[in-house]
Amino acid sequence: MKHRIKASFYLIIIMTLSSLIFAHPASEVNLSTKGSILTISFKHPAKDLSKHFIKTISVKKNKRLIIEQSLSMQEKNIQVLRYTIPSLKSGDIISVESVCNIFGKKTKSIVIK
Repeated sequence: MKHRIKASFYLIIIMTLSSLIFAHPASEVNLSTKGSILTISFKHPAKDLSKHFIKTISVKKNKRLIIEQSLSMQEKNIQVLRYTIPSLKSGDIISVESVCNIFGKKTKSIVIK
């Protein structure tokens, strides 16, 4: 009985670790603005984009959360999102965090010119 419990425990650990091996955050996050439009592009290649994708994008302006979007899949390995931020002005700091649905996150920031 003890051996069976031990074997089950090790099997669960191996399965968990093996799924993490294939998980990763976005390899690239690029930000740009034109007027009040923020464009975010992220590169997150995966074999099956319906099962392994960027699940959340969070946008902060001057450390204050202003946008949070949940995604249910990716269409391509490179995805582009655009948001209108009417109050955007020179000197503002925009930070974007992308979170993988399996494991990992990546943050990128820019200062508005």
